[in-house]
Amino acid sequence: MPAFPGAHEAVQTIIDSGYDIYIVTGIEEIFRKDRLENLQKVKLLPAEIHCVGTGRSRKDAVIRAIDPVFFVDDRLEHLHMVPEV
Repeated sequence: MPAFPGAHEAVQTIIDSGYDIYIVTGIEEIFRKDRLENLQKVKLLPAEIHCVGTGRSRKDAVIRAIDPVFFVDDRLEHLHMVPEV
């Protein structure tokens, strides 16, 4: 899957600002290698990737363990699970 226009620049700006990129994704662990290969092709490599299961799996415990300054998600329900971030 291709990256959205501007995604690479946005990620690079975050990294250049001194932050690490962590991905918490709703895929099974067996697909980690495939996801990393896709991210490598579009030059969007994270510091770490966490696979939490299916697309509806909870991410809040992993996000709290990472203790991010901010996070982005494509599902509003995940954002509401960690309101303190």
